[in-house]
Amino acid sequence: MTHIHLNRERRLPLWAVIGAPLIGVPVMVGLLALTAPVVEERAIEPVPAFVAEPVDTHLVDPVSNESAELLEQELNAG
Repeated sequence: MTHIHLNRERRLPLWAVIGAPLIGVPVMVGLLALTAPVVEERAIEPVPAFVAEPVDTHLVDPVSNESAELLEQELNAG
């Protein structure tokens, strides 16, 4: 069995406290900037096989017996 004694009062080294933010961050940003993809020209979009467009809708009166009677009256009158 292994026994490990941890000293929780130990502080971080000064190089880790100061060096990581001041040196590590700019180095990582520089490396990411060097490896970023280069955009050379605009991508060509393919022509779609079909185009969906909105269709005009017409309002329709609800179906009821009254509307049938009105239609018959209009047909008989006219």
